Amino acid sequence: MAGVSLRRRIFLASIYGVIPAALLLAAVAGWLVSAENATVVLQAENSPDGRYRAEIVRADPGVSSNYEYMVRVMPTGVTMLARSLHGLPLAPIYVALDLYREPDKLAVVWSGASEVTIHCEGCGAASPGKARWREITFRYELR
Repeated sequence: MAGVSLRRRIFLASIYGVIPAALLLAAVAGWLVSAENATVVLQAENSPDGRYRAEIVRADPGVSSNYEYMVRVMPTGVTMLARSLHGLPLAPIYVALDLYREPDKLAVVWSGASEVTIHCEGCGAASPGKARWREITFRYELR
């Protein structure tokens, strides 16, 4: 008799707990991937040693706001799913510059294997990110 109630509890837990959680997780993953598909890479530059990639991207956050421009740095070979998780604290992507209006000119240049310079005309009011991420040093030229 005790075995029947245990099986029933497991069944009920799977129906009311596991399945809705799995559906919710699938919906969030789908939303993140669709948000990444609305992102256009405008420039991509690999580091001289090929370990990292710097990208200038234009993200479309939807009808409620304008395009968002950003410079993000990541290890080369990052999957599409990992790119869609860039907002999470442990994601393999670092956003070095985040702009909420279109810059006149935005470019990234690697000056060494671990040093990247971000040039941005029309970004005088933007606040740059950290000076270092992992072993990469960032230099900002914002005007």
